[in-house]
Amino acid sequence: MAGWGVKAGAKRKPRQNWLLWWRTDPAELDAQILRYPSPNPFKTARGVSALLLLASVLLTVVMTAFRLMPLLALGDAAVMAALAALIYFGHRWAMIAAMLFWTLEKVLALAAPLMGEKTFGTPIFQVFWWCLYMSAFFLAFRVEQERRKPRAAAVSVFD
Repeated sequence: MAGWGVKAGAKRKPRQNWLLWWRTDPAELDAQILRYPSPNPFKTARGVSALLLLASVLLTVVMTAFRLMPLLALGDAAVMAALAALIYFGHRWAMIAAMLFWTLEKVLALAAPLMGEKTFGTPIFQVFWWCLYMSAFFLAFRVEQERRKPRAAAVSVFD
């Protein structure tokens, strides 16, 4: 039996791909490689990754301005802003650094209540944001990996 809006025999695309961020759909990877030169950051994985980091920078700055976070958090915002720029320009090492930084930040956010510090959001929200960001970072990384692979030379009738 086919699902809603899916024809019988058609392959169903899961909607929760961001939860399984390490799984990369080959069709999405190919589409991202074709869209790579697009100046629209909403259409490329590296652009989405950079925008997510910039959204976190903005939120951190606002929360610091309202004294909901310590001034030390502005250092995190500076790191995220730098990583956003480097990711936008396609640096794979920056994508890996963002994955490590984001994971460390979420682990510390989960551990904050244990250390007697206040935290924002429940552990479920921390895991949700971690999965969402990791999905974007990992897809951007995979696109950069695929772009750098040597392509087989096309056979021509003139060769």
